[in-house]
Order: sequence, then structure tokens, then C-alpha cells
Amino acid sequence: MQIASDNKVYILDLIKLYEDAPDVLDDCLTRILHSPRVLKLGYNFQCDVKQLAQSYGQLQCFNHYDMLLDIQNVFKEPRGGLSGLAKKILGTGLNKTRRNSNWEQRPLTQLQLEYAALDAAVLIHIFRHVRGYTQSAGDQDKRSKIEWKSHIVSHIDNSKMSKKEAKRGKAKTDKVPQSVEIKELTEQT
Repeated sequence: MQIASDNKVYILDLIKLYEDAPDVLDDCLTRILHSPRVLKLGYNFQCDVKQLAQSYGQLQCFNHYDMLLDIQNVFKEPRGGLSGLAKKILGTGLNKTRRNSNWEQRPLTQLQLEYAALDAAVLIHIFRHVRGYTQSAGDQDKRSKIEWKSHIVSHIDNSKMSKKEAKRGKAKTDKVPQSVEIKELTEQT
């Protein structure tokens, strides 16, 4: 799993961390994924998090996320995936040759680590363009901003928590953050 900020990319070896320190891993990722104060960027994240929840069923961190912006949903690119979107928005695609390498082997190769880091870092660069991006609204002279804020989602898997936690979580998701709060969050990320 990759976690990127403006300055750094962290690669978390979930296989190793799950074997060695599952409680620490769960606590760390819970703080990030469940935080309504941190905007999380992803590409096809809902699919990935479902697979992570199945693979790491004992961890609670993947059963809930808050303040997620799935870049794929903003642009609805049918072809090309993240690489195609990077090419469209940034002018250059991603080298996907390492995607099919053996990700189960340890340690990961330097090329695999670079591939994983770039996959995360490119989302931040695409997001910078999303904030100011305009798209044609039918007429060449009319341009409108993409309403990316409307694509921010949260998810709680109520089947994995107590009724009390579920009610508390539902109350949280019923409160839609104000645009000002979202703007402040995105300026911090």
C-alpha cells in the first residue's frame, strides 16, 4: 500500500506488517482511513479496499473510510486506467511494465518500489489539476469547473461493528462537510 504526501511517498508492506504487527498496522491505517480531516485520493479505491478487506479480514481499518476522492470517478475515463488519465492530464503516461511482476516476493525490487511510489505520487499531481480543471460544457466558449467535491465519499461496513458503533458512524456520514471545510482539507493535503 502506498501513502503519498506532497513531499514523500511511503510504501507499506502489508504482508510483512500483517505478519509482524497486525495491531499496529490496523491502528495506523484506521487513523488514516477513518479520519474525516484527511482527504484521501485513490484510483478505483473502492475495488482495492474490498480486496484488502477480504485479504486482511482480521483488520478493521479496511471496513470504513472517510473523505475519499476516487479520481477515476471524477473523470470517468473508460480506457487507459491511471496511466491513460495521467497522459491526458499531465501529458505523460505511466510505465506499467512492473505491474505484472511478482508482488508476493520479498524484498520488493527497487523497480517495484519506484513503480508503487509513482502510482501514488501521480494522484497528487492529477488532483492539483482537478482543482482548477475545466471541461467543455457543450459549447467551446462555455467552460465549467469539474465539481470534484461532489465525488468525495465515505463508507462504513456496519456488519463488522457493534450497533452502537454503527449508529455513531451513521451519524458521522449523515453530516456532509461544508465546502469551506473541504477546501481547507484539500489545501492541507
